[in-house]
Order: sequence, then structure tokens, then C-alpha cells
Amino acid sequence: MKLRAMAFVPALILLAACSSEPDRVTAVSVAEQCDPESTYFDLSEDEKSIEFHFRPGTESSEVAYTCLLEKSGAPSSVDYRIMETRPIDGTQTAEWEGWELYWRYEGKGDGTPMHLSEV
Repeated sequence: MKLRAMAFVPALILLAACSSEPDRVTAVSVAEQCDPESTYFDLSEDEKSIEFHFRPGTESSEVAYTCLLEKSGAPSSVDYRIMETRPIDGTQTAEWEGWELYWRYEGKGDGTPMHLSEV
């Protein structure tokens, strides 16, 4: 009987290891990875959302923008929609697994304010 019990122990350990969920990406982790010096992102008081004023054509802003979308797991369609937004379109939204993004394009010199929130 002792031999049978020992056979179950490795199986239980394996199951426990397989069932653990990966760490959830949070607004804090996105901000820390994409803007460690807090140059572009403003993290909310509750640390669940990020305000970002994207300025296309500015290399460091574009790097932060690309990182924000990649680290939050945004589908490529979100990037496409942001790049195709016109001032007349008003505020736009996108949702994907665990995230919600609001943005609007204010014209060439003004850039694109964005609000990324954990859902």
C-alpha cells in the first residue's frame, strides 16, 4: 500500500504545477516595463489604469506606445484602429482579454491621449 501512495505524490505535484496560473499582467507591470522613469505614463492612484499622451513621430513616445500595446497583449487590430483614427471620429474604445482602452486623435500637433484600464 505504501508503494501505491508514493506513486500518487509525483502525480499530485505535477497537477499542482500545471494548474498554477501565470502572473497576470497589471497596469503597474506595464508602466514599470514600458516607462520606468514615468516620462510618458501616469499611473492612477488605484494602480489599475494608465494615462498616456501618445505623440506619433517622437521616437521615445512611439517606443512607449509599442511597448504598452505589446505588454498588455493588445491584438494588432487595436494598433490599426488607433493609427486610422481621425479627429472627427471622437473617442474610440477597444477591449481585449483583461483590458479596455479609450483614445481620441486630436490632430497633428496634439497627438493621441489614451486611457488603458484593467478590467
